[in-house]
Amino acid sequence: MRKLITCAILLGALAPAAMAQHTDIWKKNKGITLGFVTHQSLKCDEAWLPKIQYNSSFGISMSVGTQYLWPKGEGWAGNRIKVGVDARWFDISYVNYKDLPEYKSKGGSSFGDYWDDVDDYLDDVYDDEEGEFDLGSHQLHIGVGVGPAIVVAPFSSSDNALRFLRANLYCHFNPSASVLLYKDMYGDMQASWAFVPAVDYGLNFQWKFITLGVEGRWGSAKYKTLMSTDEEDYEYGDEGISYKGGGTKIKYTHPSFRITLGFRW
Repeated sequence: MRKLITCAILLGALAPAAMAQHTDIWKKNKGITLGFVTHQSLKCDEAWLPKIQYNSSFGISMSVGTQYLWPKGEGWAGNRIKVGVDARWFDISYVNYKDLPEYKSKGGSSFGDYWDDVDDYLDDVYDDEEGEFDLGSHQLHIGVGVGPAIVVAPFSSSDNALRFLRANLYCHFNPSASVLLYKDMYGDMQASWAFVPAVDYGLNFQWKFITLGVEGRWGSAKYKTLMSTDEEDYEYGDEGISYKGGGTKIKYTHPSFRITLGFRW
């Protein structure tokens, strides 16, 4: 009888410790994530403009967020799976674009014969005059994000540090403000802005307080022009299209891919 009582007492004392061992893998869900943008493109999607595409030279990003997981305590499938919501309270990214865009002179625009000699034309407009300061092409993206998350801990029953290994799969709706500073097809500096309903999707692997992963983003919006060095209108003519400031909107799509490094607590 004494042995049974002793065993019951020991089991009761060890139960909380055992439970803590199983549930400690689901902690550390708040943190900061840094990203290196390996590629981002800026594609003009207007039918009346040539299909110009700017490609990134480099880019960086930073976000701060929290994962809210369910169920509380142990997860499903032997404490291996949880689902929830991944929220980003602040998300910012900056991309620097290469000076010269890619383009399609025929088939991708309605300019016809005007763009037959597009190679020489772009070479001319992108040859800065001596002493002229080139600001380059840039994009700044600031927003928030929220969406579903699935978290898998395949080694949760392990008694060693391997149990802390997690795979976090997520997707966000990312409403954000975006600002562009770039050279247009005529070599003139332009500044534009837009509200962008972007989408993020990614996968990262977490071990204790560190995460390493990949992430993609897709966004498309009509960017409103804020400034121009010329004061002409975009008008159809025998020699193509000319530009006028005052709120012209041009649709751009900008998919991107990045590598992420995060810290959780």
